[in-house]
Amino acid sequence: MKKQIKIKDGLITAKIIDAELDEIQCIFNNDGCVELNTYAASYIILTVDNLLNLIDLIEQAELNT
Repeated sequence: MKKQIKIKDGLITAKIIDAELDEIQCIFNNDGCVELNTYAASYIILTVDNLLNLIDLIEQAELNT
């Protein structure tokens, strides 16, 4: 999935796909962290690529504050 953040009404979000092809909503609060919405999942499985993607998305979000 393309590494792209979305900004709407000051809220910075993105979506990633975990190792089992589940979509995970990510919310960035401009504090160097990411909130993962796992409400619909009982668990998630993240690969090294998922984690590197999250780091990249956090950095992108910080640049857009």
